[in-house]
Amino acid sequence: MHIERDRNKDKVFENGLISNLLEIEDIKKLMSCMDQFIPQPREKKALEHLLHYYKETCIDHFFPRLMETGFRAGIPEWNEKMKPFRELYSYLLSEEYGYVIMTSRFFLMAGYSYQEVIDAVKERINLIYQAAQERVFGIYQGRENLPKTPKHWESKGIIRDELNPWLKMKPLPVIYDIAAMAYFPEKHLDPETKKKIDVIVSYVLDPAFQRLPEGYGLLWSKPQRRFYACGWSPTLPFYRDYPRPGNYNEYSLLYYVNLMSHFKVAQDSPWFQECMRILQSYQDEDGAFVFPATLLHQKYIPEAFLNESNLMLKRGKRIKMLNRVASTLFMYKLYQRIEEKSILN
Repeated sequence: MHIERDRNKDKVFENGLISNLLEIEDIKKLMSCMDQFIPQPREKKALEHLLHYYKETCIDHFFPRLMETGFRAGIPEWNEKMKPFRELYSYLLSEEYGYVIMTSRFFLMAGYSYQEVIDAVKERINLIYQAAQERVFGIYQGRENLPKTPKHWESKGIIRDELNPWLKMKPLPVIYDIAAMAYFPEKHLDPETKKKIDVIVSYVLDPAFQRLPEGYGLLWSKPQRRFYACGWSPTLPFYRDYPRPGNYNEYSLLYYVNLMSHFKVAQDSPWFQECMRILQSYQDEDGAFVFPATLLHQKYIPEAFLNESNLMLKRGKRIKMLNRVASTLFMYKLYQRIEEKSILN
């Protein structure tokens, strides 16, 4: 009876927090972005704006922010918001393979183990496992039988056709694959799938793979007779002394450490240990963490992370407190995941 009573209290407490969360104006705005999927766009430009675009109304941007505040499968209001997105996903499965690769992770991040998503991710794992198992590092083809590349792309290699990440042949992995595997539900993780994921992650961690340029290079479309930039390679930040463009290391650090921490094989790697050393250097004497703005660049909603007294602080102090809470929460989740993987393995 005592245990049951505690569970009931936890449920009431949790429901109260969710109700409060749903009253925050910025949360309402982010939630309303899901309403874009109700009229189910089919035109390519409309799909691009919803699924892979620079504006904050694109799911790439607003969905992770909602996940950070605690939205997940089981919350009635959230379940309703996800229904039209699931219907759109069914269309993508038959018509837009590239967007399937990009969007599968969202369902798994939110805790939705829909069979069609599980099947699509498993199919993808089986495909990218081929190149990973073969340890394919020579990814470029010759230029002699191809048109001349545009001048601004002269220095970029042209990826072998069968390794095109966006086709169902022997694709190279992209960052969306890493995310889908990171959040792949344990109950669907049979020994064969787990083995393939470990091989893929080890492949990505290999120094020869990390020497590949960020974004891989160019894709040649024979039907359209044109070149495309590939992009979205899982290029790890702070990997040895390997060159990275611009502020890539700082901008990508938290993203990749979070994803790769889901894999024990990655946790045990020198790269991950070095990233942990960097993050632990931002720990205060009282045990809390405060990351610099160069790392913690995601927009956080103060009302979702701070109590009333902290919300009353002056703007500068409020921002510092928000960064402190977000940084410490990130590390808490990271340590918890490391401990869980150690127990499971």
